[in-house]
Amino acid sequence: MTAAVRTRTCGSKRLVRNVLLFFVLTLINALLVRYGELFKPGEFGLSGIYLAVGVMIAFGLWFGLWGVLAAFAGYMLGASLPAGVPATVGIALSLADLIQVLIPVLAFQLFAADAALRSRQDLQVFLAFGWFLNNLLGALIGSGAVLLFGVITPEFFLTSFFDWLISNLIVTLIVTIALLRLGTPFVRSAGLFVERYWC
Repeated sequence: MTAAVRTRTCGSKRLVRNVLLFFVLTLINALLVRYGELFKPGEFGLSGIYLAVGVMIAFGLWFGLWGVLAAFAGYMLGASLPAGVPATVGIALSLADLIQVLIPVLAFQLFAADAALRSRQDLQVFLAFGWFLNNLLGALIGSGAVLLFGVITPEFFLTSFFDWLISNLIVTLIVTIALLRLGTPFVRSAGLFVERYWC
């Protein structure tokens, strides 16, 4: 059954539905980015408990590249534009979110892992690519961007990096795993799950 689903093509109705889904995901991400950060520190360059990353990763694993693009657009809409963040910083931080979602999407396709995390292999793929590597690169890009564009000083880089990394690891371990285990069957039964990258 899975092989047949994975080879389907995107019909026009499915494509329209996925484009509409992209806008809904972008809006949800923007609201989470804007209002869903817990224990937010006063200084820009430090991360609180960033709930959006946990949801964005689940969206990517459920909705493929639509979820990946919605992570980028959601950050731009939710954080960069309203906060008056310089465009270069906003784009770099949006790219960090995009990378954090894209890596697990590619890995789950490559290793044919199940987003419901049913097997040990599924969980191993998630922990390697959807929990550790993606968050490591996201923290590096995010902290590097705020350093590169003069938001933080060089001596503050490691604090920013580890703050970003640790908070995202915590959120992803708790929020994303819960969403994937509990939500994947519902997303599939609703016919919204994207088996390949776009459909």
